[in-house]
Amino acid sequence: MRKHIIALLLVVSPIFITAQTFNFDKEGNTEGWRFGNCTVVVEEGTFIMEAEGRNPNIRRNRIKTENAQYMHIVLKNNTNEVEILKFNFKTDDAQTKFVFADITNKDEDFKTYTLHLGSNSDWTGLKNVSLRFSGYNVSGSIEIDKIVFDNNSSIE
Repeated sequence: MRKHIIALLLVVSPIFITAQTFNFDKEGNTEGWRFGNCTVVVEEGTFIMEAEGRNPNIRRNRIKTENAQYMHIVLKNNTNEVEILKFNFKTDDAQTKFVFADITNKDEDFKTYTLHLGSNSDWTGLKNVSLRFSGYNVSGSIEIDKIVFDNNSSIE
């Protein structure tokens, strides 16, 4: 009987492994994302950051790394100079680790960017994460349609 239960759990457990998805589909709900060097509104399914100078950023606590080897972010960058997205997290011994992505600016359409977080051996447990849109005198907006943490190399 015990072997049957274990086998059943192994078969159905992938069903319960879910992506951590932030769709921003409730007006005004940032879904736990905090922000700096920008103002934020959530409307019509979009998290809109209005940049206010250097390095606008968003942060969130308690991302489960076990089922989050990749992060996908669907965004439209309408800023004047942001061309690098810096994802960072702290290791268990308080070192900051970075994953970078080149992004375009002055976008007309939403684009999907994927970062392979699992390539870093320190990406384990629960992590507090930060997404920094690098630039010194940033103006304009960054519209985020969704952020997905999962084990798939693409969301298409």
